[in-house]
Amino acid sequence: MIEQPKRIRSAADAVSALLATASAPSAQEAQHYQEKPQHPRCMDCKHLRSKRFERTSYFSGPYVDHRNMHCGLGGFKVTKMAVCDCFERAPA
Repeated sequence: MIEQPKRIRSAADAVSALLATASAPSAQEAQHYQEKPQHPRCMDCKHLRSKRFERTSYFSGPYVDHRNMHCGLGGFKVTKMAVCDCFERAPA
């Protein structure tokens, strides 16, 4: 008797099967759902060096503005949303 090869399921099939058998909170845990994900970016890196200015917005109150942003390790200019392999999250 020849055995049939096991069918490889797609990610969508796996999620559908999971949702059919699980409640919403456990499905979210199974998929590692993050409501507010923390993506790495230069703005949150401990190596960021910049001049910081406290400003007051008419709509939202005080905030911090960054100028002359550069990497403390490589010394090159960076943007807020960029990231490199040396990213380390700055302490809160």
